[in-house]
Amino acid sequence: AMAKGLKRGPPRGREEPNVFVKLPDPSTGAFATQTFRAQLKKWDLLTNSRLCRFRYTRPFHRMSPGAFLRDLFDSDAGRTHLRCMNGKGEWTAILPDGGACETVTHAIVPCGATSMSIFDRLYDAAKPPIVREDTQLLMQKVDEVKDGFTIADRLREFLLTDDNSGDDYDPYGIDDDDDDESNYKSLLTPGERSEFLFRVFTHMALGGAMCQYEERMDVYTD
Repeated sequence: AMAKGLKRGPPRGREEPNVFVKLPDPSTGAFATQTFRAQLKKWDLLTNSRLCRFRYTRPFHRMSPGAFLRDLFDSDAGRTHLRCMNGKGEWTAILPDGGACETVTHAIVPCGATSMSIFDRLYDAAKPPIVREDTQLLMQKVDEVKDGFTIADRLREFLLTDDNSGDDYDPYGIDDDDDDESNYKSLLTPGERSEFLFRVFTHMALGGAMCQYEERMDVYTD
């Protein structure tokens, strides 16, 4: 589940503040390697992201994720380690001292995609092409800005196409090479776009405010 919002309530007694236990930060895997951390820094994600692992000490009921999320935000571990970034770029507590989490709105994020084959269509079925044929080079385009992101290649154009029209985003009419025939919206189904794997890929490809974009697709897919 992905928490989308929470309602803060007045202080209340917490019977099990340790229902969540913070686990040690990972010492192996992608997030522990210097190479990947250097990439996160290049994409302006290293200082703007936090990776935490917890153990839940209660039985998890799939049909009631709200209780699971309330326990997370109300636990001592959640209060100590879960943070959100404010407009000044500072990490702040999600709940005020002594406050309580009353309700949490959430959305279920599917995790059915477990291989990179979900991205095969970006290579061989995109129109206009996203990746140059027989290479890993991203197709470049005239710079445009949408939703605060500079779109300088077809990959970012595809990721930011969400208006249900399938048309190329071109507010100034300056990039007209087959724009009316773009299939970016239909290239992946809404269900595929909602997959956890695709969300992680999108987050890394778009990056932060000072992101240094890549020119090759395999930098993201590898």
